Amino acid sequence: MNQARRFLRIRMRRQRDCLSSLRIARAARSLQRRLVNCPQFRRSRHIAFYHAARGELDPALLMEVATTRGKRCYLPVMRPRRRLAFCRHEPGEPLHRNRHGIAEPRWRPARQRDLRAMQLVLLPAVAFDRFGQRLGHGGGYYDRSLGQWSRPGQPRPRPTLMALAYEWQQLPRIRTRPWDVAVHRVITERRTIRCRPRP
Repeated sequence: MNQARRFLRIRMRRQRDCLSSLRIARAARSLQRRLVNCPQFRRSRHIAFYHAARGELDPALLMEVATTRGKRCYLPVMRPRRRLAFCRHEPGEPLHRNRHGIAEPRWRPARQRDLRAMQLVLLPAVAFDRFGQRLGHGGGYYDRSLGQWSRPGQPRPRPTLMALAYEWQQLPRIRTRPWDVAVHRVITERRTIRCRPRP
């Protein structure tokens, strides 16, 4: 199963690497228009974003809108034991490259906010299915960071989890592992998919 997921991840990333800069930019503008009108975005004050890499669907334009509307935006920072911390960030503030070459803010405890205190978390995806299963880059950072509190029955309200992906990244079904965390919605450049639990 792990090898099949690895080959699938490689194939999907190669397809994404072939996207033109024009197509990536158009998809980012479409994403912005779609999410600006999304009720979850409008009512959220604390939103976890990500810095797009290697042709991922880019939420940078949406972050600019969020900042102008007084929302607080956060980007992930890699921490020990493959976990993520989310630190406050505003467009234009400096970023540095982590060991995987992904831009992130400097980790500062005073600017960190617990994921449980977010209203909306935006996640990148290499592939997804209609049940909310998401294939990431294979490091397990999001699943480890989200899995400790995202299970049903937790006493605290949970943020809405939204994966951002291109329409062509949808698969009929992604085989799951016990620690995989499903998202509530997937937003593509064409539509919003409300995910339903797998039967």
